Amino acid sequence: MEAKVPILTAVSPTFYEAWAQFASPFFVSLPAEAAAVERWWADMRPAQSPSVPAGLSARL
Repeated sequence: MEAKVPILTAVSPTFYEAWAQFASPFFVSLPAEAAAVERWWADMRPAQSPSVPAGLSARL
């Protein structure tokens, strides 16, 4: 958090409540869809970063 680097991770529904308690208010939930991830990255990325990290779309 100190470095202010956005991190994308997946959390099993089984552990969602524990994750929410741990990470709140510093997280958002996204649907498991490429378009949602790309919108999130567009909102979070520094101005000098590419619109989508290299290879991300290919891996989703």
